[in-house]
Amino acid sequence: MRLSDSELLIMREIWQLGHPVSAGELVTAFSPTRGWKIQTVSTFLSRLVEKGMLSCQKVSGQNRFSPKVSEETYRAQETQEFLRTVHGGSVKNLVAALYDSHGLGPEEIAELKQWLKER
Repeated sequence: MRLSDSELLIMREIWQLGHPVSAGELVTAFSPTRGWKIQTVSTFLSRLVEKGMLSCQKVSGQNRFSPKVSEETYRAQETQEFLRTVHGGSVKNLVAALYDSHGLGPEEIAELKQWLKER
């Protein structure tokens, strides 16, 4: 499930906080850097609920949002989708593209070899 950059920012904040959050808490977190107001944050939260990423519960008359999908699960799904759509499902094509574009240096290659050896 593809999230917009802004939706992903909100999800990362919620994952990092590790507890159900209100729209107001997110406004406090994002207002200084993004200038988001309550309406903007509420719109993103509604979209994330519709996409099945968040659940919403009323606590003391206030909506509190909790993740329904872990960060690890989301990352794995997005990685698989990227691999499928951009590289035809081929890990070799992904690594080759990184190597050919100088995205993998000697340290990264050594680290990848070590990681594969340990598996």
